[in-house]
Amino acid sequence: MLSEENLHEINFMLEFAHETRPFLVNFQNINPLGCEDFTPLTASSQKVHQMPKGVTSRNDYPFDIGLPVTIDPESKRFAFQKCPQQWTMAWFYDKGHLAYCCFLEHDDAIGNMFQDYDFNSRSMIDFRRKMIENRYRKDSCLSCLVRFMGQEYGYFHASRGE
Repeated sequence: MLSEENLHEINFMLEFAHETRPFLVNFQNINPLGCEDFTPLTASSQKVHQMPKGVTSRNDYPFDIGLPVTIDPESKRFAFQKCPQQWTMAWFYDKGHLAYCCFLEHDDAIGNMFQDYDFNSRSMIDFRRKMIENRYRKDSCLSCLVRFMGQEYGYFHASRGE
């Protein structure tokens, strides 16, 4: 996970990867989930603009590298980018309590997978409606990487050296 606070350590992370030899190093933008200690990577950040230069200053990585999505809160697209998860997946833990998504807490008020679960419960419909109306939870959904999947900053292919 990358944030403004640890972006300067990306080369150390890549050196660690050299030692451990993974097939892929996939960086993701942090979703601070209400914690004020971390700042997501944004398109307006000078640090973010410098990051690819440091990573691409070499082309001999023995592994693929995925660079994270950077968000642009100033763009029109930012507010309207939808999260697909509430319509396609269900998250529950061993007791069956559900969560709205993989990042939010499980709560039996949302439903229980083992007790008359309704994928279209009133609670789930209300949550989806907020997503449709672009009323994202600022503490979790607003900067969530899942909303921006497929918009990654870049990808290095080890087999091609680019």
